[in-house]
Amino acid sequence: MKVKTKAHLSLIAFLFTLLSFNSLAQYANESELGIVVTGGNTELEVYNAKTKNTYTADKNTFTLGGHYMYGTSFNEENSRNWDVNAKVDHGFSKKIGIFLGTVYEGDEFAGIDNRLNGDLGASYKIYKSDNGQAIGEAGYRYRREENLAGTVLNQHQGRIYLEGKRTPSKDITLKFWTEYLPNFTDSEDWQLNFEPSFQYNFHSNLALKWGYLGRYDNLPVPGNKKFDFTYMTSLIANF
Repeated sequence: MKVKTKAHLSLIAFLFTLLSFNSLAQYANESELGIVVTGGNTELEVYNAKTKNTYTADKNTFTLGGHYMYGTSFNEENSRNWDVNAKVDHGFSKKIGIFLGTVYEGDEFAGIDNRLNGDLGASYKIYKSDNGQAIGEAGYRYRREENLAGTVLNQHQGRIYLEGKRTPSKDITLKFWTEYLPNFTDSEDWQLNFEPSFQYNFHSNLALKWGYLGRYDNLPVPGNKKFDFTYMTSLIANF
């Protein structure tokens, strides 16, 4: 397991390095770092790093990102999950577009050694104004999962994604997204993910974010709970 951990850390480190160089080449970059450390009666350490890099050329938008979370309690590892993702969007008009994407992820404490997702679908900009926007995506997902129960799954899913963001003032950003994944191979194995967040923009390039990430898997790996959640306070840098 330690070998896999080192491999995952190396992968994320390479991703962050790559994105740092890209941001110098006038790419838009958003990086997020969250740390929770307690001592005394409760000893807890949780570290979460996340990055998103985008580049827009004409009607095409390229996105590359990833995250890595690691946590311990009383020196015992109790959380580790990660992902690396890439996506290409092409706009046919100001509102309608198509996308192709992939997500490679893992979550040891949810029983997932690694999971590869391939996405194809259409996007629609529901509305956009000076202080807010809403978008929707719908499409097909192919999922290949290797879990810690020794099972390999190859499944066909749908994907419906909605995201809304509002900036009531220059200092405040409110955001909510939700993602529903019906399963065409096994109808009981559907998933629902969501995250509301509040962001305080105290500098032109820096912000504090408070978010609650919920992940529901109706048919988890045996021995695991259906619902996972993460509450995190993070520092965000935009370039």
